[in-house]
Amino acid sequence: LAHAEKQRQDNGGANPRPESPVDFGAIVEEVHAMTLRAVDKVNRPLLKPSVRLVNNLCDQRVPIIRGDMHKCTQLLYNLVTNACKFTERGSVSMSHRFVKETQRLEIDITDTGRGISEDGQKRIFQAFEQESNGDNRSFQ
Repeated sequence: LAHAEKQRQDNGGANPRPESPVDFGAIVEEVHAMTLRAVDKVNRPLLKPSVRLVNNLCDQRVPIIRGDMHKCTQLLYNLVTNACKFTERGSVSMSHRFVKETQRLEIDITDTGRGISEDGQKRIFQAFEQESNGDNRSFQ
């Protein structure tokens, strides 16, 4: 605890970001398993029977990265479950690519859902915003 407090003071009062080895391949497998079992507020499966959840990372070597394992898991789970909520049929897929030039791991979540309106795309990354298309209340 004292070490964490010293780091916080050394960073000007900001909480340090935990950095440790993160196995994104394992995170994807965990998120895949959790999503298959996820339910909505009325206990219906989040993944509709007409939607396939595809893990394109299995059987591939995904490099270990440095970061916060818990935040990476939460971020990926949020993206995947959000895709599942708004995909009525087709698939939600997870894939990756490692860009050697920048030493970055890119994770892609793609779905066959209806997408985000043009207006929504302009606002979606602003704080406290979400797409409002009429049926999102059932997912809160």
